[in-house]
Order: sequence, then C-alpha cells, then structure tokens
Amino acid sequence: MKLMHVPVLIVVFLLLTIIPTSVFAEPAVYEPVSIEAVSGNSVNELGGIFAKFTAGRLHKNDFVIFRLPEGFIWTTADVKSNISSASRWIQSTEQWNSITYDTDGIRYGTKNYVLVPGKYAGKENGLFQNSTSVLSFTSLNEREVKMEVIAEPKPGQDCCFYLYPKRIFVASGYEGNIGITIDAFDDSGFAYNDNLYVSVECTGVRSVYAGLGGQRIGTIKITEDTARQFINDTSITFQLPLGARWEKLCDAENNGLKVTGVISNDGRTAEFKFAGASKAAVDLQLKDMEVYIAPDMTGDLIVEIGGTAGFAGKLQVADLIRPGVAFIIGKDHFIQNGTEYKMDTAPYIKRGITYLPVRYIARALDIPDHDILWNPSDRSVVIIKGTRFIKFVVNSNIMYINGSSVSMDAKPEVVEPGRTMVPLHWVAQAFGANIIWNEENETIIIN
Repeated sequence: MKLMHVPVLIVVFLLLTIIPTSVFAEPAVYEPVSIEAVSGNSVNELGGIFAKFTAGRLHKNDFVIFRLPEGFIWTTADVKSNISSASRWIQSTEQWNSITYDTDGIRYGTKNYVLVPGKYAGKENGLFQNSTSVLSFTSLNEREVKMEVIAEPKPGQDCCFYLYPKRIFVASGYEGNIGITIDAFDDSGFAYNDNLYVSVECTGVRSVYAGLGGQRIGTIKITEDTARQFINDTSITFQLPLGARWEKLCDAENNGLKVTGVISNDGRTAEFKFAGASKAAVDLQLKDMEVYIAPDMTGDLIVEIGGTAGFAGKLQVADLIRPGVAFIIGKDHFIQNGTEYKMDTAPYIKRGITYLPVRYIARALDIPDHDILWNPSDRSVVIIKGTRFIKFVVNSNIMYINGSSVSMDAKPEVVEPGRTMVPLHWVAQAFGANIIWNEENETIIIN
C-alpha cells in the first residue's frame, strides 16, 4: 500500500455536500484553523489544523504521519530560537505523549500538541474517552511525528481533533505557504480520499397532497462507493417537518449489509439501523415508503438527515401540493382548501365505478345545501350551480343536464344513513371539474 500526501496548512478541505435530492457523507476533513505569517531561520508558531472524520471511519491501529517540509523541526525551543536551539530541543516521543485532561477534552503533547475536544458542535467526540488515552505518538525524526489510534473510538460518534504546531523551526530561505503533509495508508481512516464516501439521494420524486395519508414518496437510495463504509449498529435518520409523519417504512439488504427501519413515537422520525458489513459496494433502496401530510402544509417535502452513521443535511423526498378538494376511498372525511371536513359516509368503488355522497361532492364544488334538492316522490336529486342544473334518479342510468338526458354507465344508489351516492365521473363531467385519480392511495383530487 502506498502513502498519500495532502498539504493542509494551505486551504485544503472536503465539506459535506447538501443538494435538494442528494447528500454525501464526509469521509475526512482537514482544514486550517488559522494561517500565520512567519519568518525563516527561526522558531515560529504556525496556524492550527482541524481534522474531522465521520462515525465509524477511524479504528484501532489506524495511524497518520504529520510531516514538516525539509529542514523544518518539531521543537520545544522558544519562539525566535535559532536552528541550534531547535535541534537541541526536538519534541520527544515522551513529550508528545504527555497528557493534560479535563472534562472538556484531552491534550496530547507539550509545546506542539493535539487537542481532542470532548464535544464538537454539541455532539460527543468518539476520540474522547475521559482520561483514557485513545491516541499515541511517536517522534520518528526531527520533522516527522506518527499518531496512532490505540483504543477503538466510541461507536456511532464522529471523531475530531486539532493539531497545533506552536513551536516549529522554519528553514532559512523558505518562501510561500507552509504545508504540513499528512501521510496515511489508503485503507486507513485518516486517508484523505474523496472516493471513500456514501451518498444518499431521492430518485423519482413524487407529488404528495396536503391532508392525505398513505402517500408514497420517491425511492431513497443509500450508495457506497467502496465496501464497508457503514459500521454495524450505526444508523441514519430521516426527520419529517412538523405536520407530517411516517406511516410505512421498508427494509433493504445488499451484499451482506442490511438496514431496518422503525418509526419514532411522534411519527416524525424514521430511524434505519445498519447490520452486518458489505462484501462489496452496496446500493440500498428504500422503496414505497408512505407519509401523512397535514392539510395546512405547503412547500416541498424535505427531511432532515442525521443519525450515527455520519450524515447531516436535508433531502427533498416529494413535491407537496395542496389540493382544491380531495376524497379518499373508504375514509369518512374530505379535504378542501387545506381544511378537513367530516362526512357521515365514505366514498367507495363498485364494479370499477367511484361513488361519492352527492351532498359532499356538491359542497366540494362550492354548491350550497339549498341548491341540492331531494325529491322523495321519484327519488331524484337535483343539483343547481349557476345556470346549470343536473338531475339524478336513484337506480336509473339516465342523468339530465338542463333537461337533456345523458346515458351513464352507472346508477345512483342510496346507502346508510340514507345518503345518495352518485358516480363521480358523471358529476364532474356535468360541471366541468378536473379529476385526478391517485391509484396508489386511492385518492380523488378535484380541481
């Protein structure tokens, strides 16, 4: 295996990518904390380096070498000291392993040091285990120091540290930016390899309607570029916004890696736990998952991604539409302009024909109750809207539009508690309404 070289005191970084339909896990981040102006042929304080790694990336026995440019020295001599003093006071292995600990973090080293904070951005740091040494250092020569992970980082937690080169002899005649080279084997968690990442994306983004349940979102794909990027028992979460909740999840398995989902008590968060380890790069597809959307919700349906597998970001999983009117087969309510209304009977499908209660479909078309007339003598219903009226007769396939008869392929009927049910298609056609049929969740949208 070869070593790879990354100069990092210049601006070198890889940040989390967040786009509406795809999210990438950070493999490794190395970025400068600050960049200082220094002078040659003397000891200087250089700017610090911040390093961060996604949960499960670092493991026991991973190591990295911090290498200064030719002629530079890791030293404990005072600032502005010359090369003679710098060479005399090279920071030793023992000094690198000198530990200072408190509840906020642990510091390795004396003049030059690595600081491991207890928390970063409010989250526990997997490299911090109170006073226990998780890292070990070896001074290889005057310009190289090796850092090794000697205890397994806490599972499910991101890892980070700061490297502070506070006493560095800068060689005479050196010009330009000073780079510290970070050497790590390609299969080490310390390797800065932008091919080692996992992406999450939503394909086939669908339209979902406010006020309805049982609606499918697009397929969420979790893809490894190389195997074993996920650690057993880590998780990825998808949190819906207020007003939405998960109703149905799915499991997935590929190349030895399995993911299983559960819904939180409030319904907003779907947590998927990984089990096993991939034998080859995986493509996990979470298909046919369903959500409920509150009637007053607007905008795109976007989930917050989190969990212990190293993800953070936002992902669009559906286009959110507020319907004019929506009826659901078998449900005793309908949605109109973001408000839910109760009915005393529910729509149904009979011999392929969709039936709705005439009084409620008329209300959905903004027809007041006084323009819905029931004639018990011939068991007929007349609906008036403006200059147009239509008439249905129970158990007759003839509909009258302004007195003209039209043959239908269905007959109105009466169901408990005495509601007249009419074939939706013919009512909509008579009043020029636009009907959208959502077969997946058996929903009728009327615009």
